[in-house]
Amino acid sequence: MGYSLEGIGMARPAVSHQQFARNIVINFYLLTKFEKFEAFQEGTANNKPTCEKVPDITFVDIETEKVLVSVEIEKIWSGATIWKIENELIKKYKHQEVFLYNYRKNLWRKYYKKGKEILFAETAYSDVLQINLADLLALNK
Repeated sequence: MGYSLEGIGMARPAVSHQQFARNIVINFYLLTKFEKFEAFQEGTANNKPTCEKVPDITFVDIETEKVLVSVEIEKIWSGATIWKIENELIKKYKHQEVFLYNYRKNLWRKYYKKGKEILFAETAYSDVLQINLADLLALNK
């Protein structure tokens, strides 16, 4: 028996949103076997179990247990998501790279800190992970 979350104010991501996140995590494992970094879908923003703002995907350094890279997957880019990336994920939680993927337009943006400035580039390549995240979107079989 099912139940509905309709009308209680909870965001329900689209199926395609969840599929992209799942595919990235699975394909990352198939390529790397989680040797240096482990990928989590809907992981916490930091290394503590909190209710903090949660990225769609986090990549955690296995040695230090710190989140170094995260991914936000959106149908459209919003000011609120960009604020979260800059102020929460990069400044507060010290993620080295945060990627924003617009699945409607198939566009990637990488946010990172250089000195005190937060910059972005139109790329899906992670210098930290040494991988192009766009290559992980389709589920490999």
